[in-house]
Amino acid sequence: MYKIIVVGREGKKVNEDAEWLDIDDVVGIHSEMVKYGKSIVIFKTMDSEYIGAHGIEMTMKLFEDLKEYNFIRADRGVMVNLNKIESIDEKNKLLFYNNKKDSFTVSKTRWNEVKDRFIKINCIAD
Repeated sequence: MYKIIVVGREGKKVNEDAEWLDIDDVVGIHSEMVKYGKSIVIFKTMDSEYIGAHGIEMTMKLFEDLKEYNFIRADRGVMVNLNKIESIDEKNKLLFYNNKKDSFTVSKTRWNEVKDRFIKINCIAD
């Protein structure tokens, strides 16, 4: 199992101590602007958020290479773990997780690829 080093975050408050996060616990990744021209990488789990140590492109490339975890780019600066997605909303191009309380958006250009992979994963899992 792979792990990444992160720091926890609650709202705008960032924990001081770094910790290891299991990649399997990551639901999605997105970038967030903090200052003009500067962004941070946010890792979302079912119940927490963490800040990563690397840039978004490097992080996305790393996660794309880990095929067994089924991460896929959903939008610019957004990557989703399809193993954690519970349902999709085709009309609004959304992926739901956490008992449908939370969602990720999918770009129009990536929708078909994301939807097809989601269906394939869920058909194999059934």
